[in-house]
Amino acid sequence: MKKTNVCVVGSGIGSYHTECYQQLNNLPIAICDINIPKGKAHQEKFGVKKFYKNFVDMLKDPEIEAVDICTPNYLHVPMMIDALKAGKHVVCEKPMSINGTEAAKVIDVQKEANKTVLMAFCYRFRDDIMWLKKQVDNGVIGNVIYSKASLFRQHGIPGWGSWFTTKEFAGGGTLADCGVHIIDVTHWLTGLKKVKTVSGYVNDCWGKQKLCASTWGCPDFENGKFDVDDLVAGQLRYEDGTIMAFENSWAAQTDDTFDIKVIGDKGGFIWDLSKENTIKLFTMDGDTHVYSSTSIKCPHGHYNELKHFLECVDKGEQCSTTVEDGVEMMRIIDAIYKSAETCKEEEVVY
Repeated sequence: MKKTNVCVVGSGIGSYHTECYQQLNNLPIAICDINIPKGKAHQEKFGVKKFYKNFVDMLKDPEIEAVDICTPNYLHVPMMIDALKAGKHVVCEKPMSINGTEAAKVIDVQKEANKTVLMAFCYRFRDDIMWLKKQVDNGVIGNVIYSKASLFRQHGIPGWGSWFTTKEFAGGGTLADCGVHIIDVTHWLTGLKKVKTVSGYVNDCWGKQKLCASTWGCPDFENGKFDVDDLVAGQLRYEDGTIMAFENSWAAQTDDTFDIKVIGDKGGFIWDLSKENTIKLFTMDGDTHVYSSTSIKCPHGHYNELKHFLECVDKGEQCSTTVEDGVEMMRIIDAIYKSAETCKEEEVVY
């Protein structure tokens, strides 16, 4: 596989992306960041060749073939569109945008540009999750009839008062930051069935009190604001009548947890990231219950997803996590927030 000249844009999660590229023997050729001290530190840490402060100037560099967008959510779509029009391949961190209407603007641009795009839903690329996906697809647990995803953090509000907690820039709170992960990966595991309606509930009690801030991000308690959710719960109802339940919080007064349960008509499984053996698989042998527990050692999903991206660029193919996947997830998130406002089940507008 030949090297792809990547520019990583942003030095938050972008720094972790750069580390993954380095491990893949594909060190980025450039870093781009409007925060010059942070961006320069990112560049120097990994020995990256070039640094750009200005995104538009960076896109004019003919040596750069791909752009990895790790910026605040409201910048994702305009940066994707500009990069594609400039002839660059694109990685975009989740969530794709601040809403579904904005996200959908990318679809036609990508088709016309005919460039490779990866929507960075990293949990789909964990080795243990991919193993479970094979079990579902091979009918080991039968037809999926119910699933539930849960992610709780005790002190996980990122950068209180920063873009993370400002609806204008983030589009939402814990739902847009963490909930998108658990909903997407469970939706994918269970077959990407079409979602008919959603029910949603959100709360913001801890963030409003300036409590439960994490060390991630750049807090601004004095001048910043918090107008997003710090807890969300609800369900997706699929067209076949089955449902997925979900619950997520940046600031739950309980243990840190991250688990997914999927139940089929022939078995089920529990994936639990807080346990040493992350997978429990339950099946039937005649009238006998069969139980197994295992752990699949794997790099974080970021490594696998970026490896997949580089392979697709090299082969001239599209990635398995598509622009359309990103748009659909934003439509689902929009409907969850609408349901929380109306206190009614709401349809997903495709």
